[in-house]
Amino acid sequence: MSQERDDAYRAIGRYVTEFSQLIRVMRVAVAEYVAGDPTRMDIPEMMLGDQTARPITNVFFGVCRMVGHLDAAESNVESKLRQEVLTLTEERNDYAHGDWIVGEAGFTLPATLPATFLAPDPKLVRIRAARIAGTPRKTLSISIADLDAKTDNVLRMLQRVHEFGRLALGLPVRRDDDGKQVMSRGEYRVRDVLVVEGGDKKAGKARVEPNGPRARELSWDYGY
Repeated sequence: MSQERDDAYRAIGRYVTEFSQLIRVMRVAVAEYVAGDPTRMDIPEMMLGDQTARPITNVFFGVCRMVGHLDAAESNVESKLRQEVLTLTEERNDYAHGDWIVGEAGFTLPATLPATFLAPDPKLVRIRAARIAGTPRKTLSISIADLDAKTDNVLRMLQRVHEFGRLALGLPVRRDDDGKQVMSRGEYRVRDVLVVEGGDKKAGKARVEPNGPRARELSWDYGY
């Protein structure tokens, strides 16, 4: 097997793995809040364990909105994170349920396939009968570098979502100085740590960053 094919398999697998961790941190945060004790999370986790990414996302952000009593700035953080996770979910669905061709296809490719199949990069074919614009078949040629960059973005989102959830739900976070666990509710709010920065939120250029006034008071265990 060529090094290029190995690299492609690694990049695809890394993306799927990190996305699964993003969904896990949302499921675990809700379960920990409902259980009230991290040692008694089996039943609440079981209630969400069979759910797919979108229902878990909806439950997570819905509970955070209800429990966190978010102000306007914090609601902007919630909205931006939620929309980014939903967009990533659509991308992940394509990657997880589409047909990947890595290296030689192993069979004769139809002459009607687009020119992207002539490139050496991994190819993804995603057929969705409900797609209205264009044809049901979508074909992408995605470089390994692009896959790695997309995974880095998933990892960034995992970190921001983890931070947001623990702050909004009042779950324990850690201080930098002595490592002691503290309850964030009443002492740390979402706005103390997370802010929306970087231009027009609606245009998709803004990002949630840990640059709030008290962000450097805390350190985080992202669970991996």
